[in-house]
Amino acid sequence: MSDKTGIHTNMVVRNLNTLKAMERAGHIKLHSQTGTKITGLYTRDKFTCYYVDEGYNQFNYKGKLYGVRYSSGCFYPYVIKLNPYTSHLQK
Repeated sequence: MSDKTGIHTNMVVRNLNTLKAMERAGHIKLHSQTGTKITGLYTRDKFTCYYVDEGYNQFNYKGKLYGVRYSSGCFYPYVIKLNPYTSHLQK
């Protein structure tokens, strides 16, 4: 499943330990709600936040390519795993 920006939901980094390690490495700054469960704006379903306040468009972490991207309809960006062969198309 993907949104209008082409971000596939399976590309979003959802491992909190990985996100915290990326923050310690200086690649990203996590949003204060990251890791908490919130109710969606248009639904009563609860979900865990994986928001980022700021970060690099593209960075290497443990030999893999990641980047910070906005998703359609969301105020905060996410960290996504990039395909190294098409990363130049995902800016």
